Amino acid sequence: MAKRLTPLSGLDAGFLYLEAAGPPMHVGSLMVIELPKRRGYDFRAALLSHLAERLPGAPALRRVLHAAPLGLGHPMWAEADAIDLHSHVRRRKLAGKGGHAALMKLVGKLHAQVLPRDRPMWEFVVVDNVGPGLVALYSKIHHALLDGQGGIALAQALLDIEAK
Repeated sequence: MAKRLTPLSGLDAGFLYLEAAGPPMHVGSLMVIELPKRRGYDFRAALLSHLAERLPGAPALRRVLHAAPLGLGHPMWAEADAIDLHSHVRRRKLAGKGGHAALMKLVGKLHAQVLPRDRPMWEFVVVDNVGPGLVALYSKIHHALLDGQGGIALAQALLDIEAK
């Protein structure tokens, strides 16, 4: 079955084109999270499970770029055949005692990296060893996928307590 292609708006395509001339055009966020005091709790595993459940309600996270037919026009969106959540949700561990300065240095490096264009352009990074009982969750989503309103809708789809 052929993929349904949807053109990017001129503005969203502009975010892709601007990236070639300068800094990455993605939006990032960082949350420091206090872990439940349960032995053996794995935040990344819990996040992967949660994302698998909520991904159907988050269409932006399923979009992948395709070239326009015959190379004429802006790139287009199509829904990805499958999403490998393990490649989108990575894990990093701060060295030594961790801490705020080490976390900021890592996030600076992560934010400077361009998102791959051959899969949906987003990633989450779970950062261990931030502090006792703490992890950080860094998220990065390309601006072509998401504007302010889309970000609110995505947050509701992923973070609302009750599943949609």
